[in-house]
Amino acid sequence: MIFTHTWENETIFHEAYVTDEKFFNVAIREVTEGGDPMEDFVDYDPFHGASDDQLTEICNDIYDFLLLGTLNA
Repeated sequence: MIFTHTWENETIFHEAYVTDEKFFNVAIREVTEGGDPMEDFVDYDPFHGASDDQLTEICNDIYDFLLLGTLNA
């Protein structure tokens, strides 16, 4: 699934998916607007966050959306 957010006044796109529904593990990577990968997937851990507060907020939003999706499935 592709997510759109604003970071440092620029639109960014992330692709993310649940890697393990039992433990709610999520992998995220940045992609172009067309969905081409710009980096490798990384596992996101909301307990540790991302490299800065704004990216942590974006990643938490993605994580929460995917988590709610698995709970409602």
